[in-house]
Amino acid sequence: AGHFTILGRWLMNNERDAKANGEAIALFEKAINIDPTNFEALGHYARATADHILNGWAPKQERAERIAKAEAAIKLAIKLEPDSAGAHLTHGGVLRARGDHEQAIAAFKQALLHNPNFANAHAELGRTMIDVGQSKEAIDQIKKAIALSPTDFALYNWYYFAGLAA
Repeated sequence: AGHFTILGRWLMNNERDAKANGEAIALFEKAINIDPTNFEALGHYARATADHILNGWAPKQERAERIAKAEAAIKLAIKLEPDSAGAHLTHGGVLRARGDHEQAIAAFKQALLHNPNFANAHAELGRTMIDVGQSKEAIDQIKKAIALSPTDFALYNWYYFAGLAA
């Protein structure tokens, strides 16, 4: 399970497109089939699935089923490690992919309760606040992310989020 999880994570760390992300999902599924309680596999599966939907890579007729599976996976991961800020962050991403922005905001805030300096949680919270019309608050959260991690590899996304909010 660990081997397949590492391979899937490697695919997610490279330049991603629908094909590579789909291959990562398949590897995480293999890992989960081997060890249904593998925290890392569950979390990365949920994240890759949410990304697949948010990026428009999943066919519309498959989205509901994919989201349901991703949500089940991340809920199990949170049950296994309830204090994991990363798991709560991923849960927020799954909820955002489902279109449940208010619950996504709550999940991102939960991640920040576990780690107030989690830059990506601030950025994702800000991104989701845009979806519910809270642009000023979004910019404040994105500024926090940038201040916490000014050389982050996701910095270009955070500036994009700030541009959307503005």
